[in-house]
Amino acid sequence: MLRHLGEKEIVARVDQTPVPNSPDREWFTLAIKVRPIPLQKPKTFYYTFIVYPKGEYTIGSVAEPERGKDEIRHSVTLTRPFALSDREITFAELIAFSPIYEEFMREQNAKPTDAGPGANWYDSVSLCRWLSKQSGLSESDQCYADPESMDKERYPREPNPDANMFPRNWPLEMGRRGFRLPTESEWEVVARSGSRTAYGFGSDVALLDRFGWFNENSGKHVRPGRELRPNVRGLFDLHGNLWEWTHDWAGAFGESALTDPRGAQEGSERVLRGGSWYNAAAGCRTADRTTFVPWDRMTNYGFRLALTSLSGVSSPADQGQGKGAEPAGVGTE
Repeated sequence: MLRHLGEKEIVARVDQTPVPNSPDREWFTLAIKVRPIPLQKPKTFYYTFIVYPKGEYTIGSVAEPERGKDEIRHSVTLTRPFALSDREITFAELIAFSPIYEEFMREQNAKPTDAGPGANWYDSVSLCRWLSKQSGLSESDQCYADPESMDKERYPREPNPDANMFPRNWPLEMGRRGFRLPTESEWEVVARSGSRTAYGFGSDVALLDRFGWFNENSGKHVRPGRELRPNVRGLFDLHGNLWEWTHDWAGAFGESALTDPRGAQEGSERVLRGGSWYNAAAGCRTADRTTFVPWDRMTNYGFRLALTSLSGVSSPADQGQGKGAEPAGVGTE
């Protein structure tokens, strides 16, 4: 509301005020000072995360317009609480991570504050590792291990040169404290936030332009995040703007209940969710799924950060148990 009223200074002050995690609040805000490549000044990025409890959830769809056959409705049980950023990663963060994105931003005629497309899956994971290190976490806290430490026979490298010799099947350690990509199930749990309708706000497609950038209102290009209305839990741009990478290899849903699903064991494509500025309304539905090779870069693909919720955790061994403490090891100011 403050954004729509033009109160930019108040909005900036709210967005840039760190708030520690607490058991009596369903969100927290981190301030992370990063030291980019030489010649760039240190910068501080602020991230608001929305916390979701462990439990049983329903994902998938039935009888929706243009519904895909791979959207079978089923239940999933998540055995750990987790948190997802309220916005997509921007060009400013991508450029701080790697200078190649400055040229990509110019090619897209975009601004640093725009949600940043162009990161392939491997760069998305690498940025999670980079940001975890910048925030002061140790290598043992990383959700994705250092590729140099991984045996090349057990974890063969992706042969496509755009993957920069990263492990093709880069494993995810869910219980660690670093930043990571969400699993596909986590992403849909967040996008639904309790709804079973085509969109998080209901099934009336006429309302989509109030919540998401798609082919009818985007101007055919990526937009800054958090300009439209958030979902019921306060997350922005879950419908449209950018397709968002998840951790999972593409795999078919079944009707059986699943516990902590992570997609197929291996495959040729990774899953993206949410639709984009390029897509029609049906492609921005909560249950819609698309897949793509993990090494390629697209002008409508991006991602947002996930954390395993650390409420009450005093050490890595205690993650997911207890109550009361803020996220240990994640840099705050």
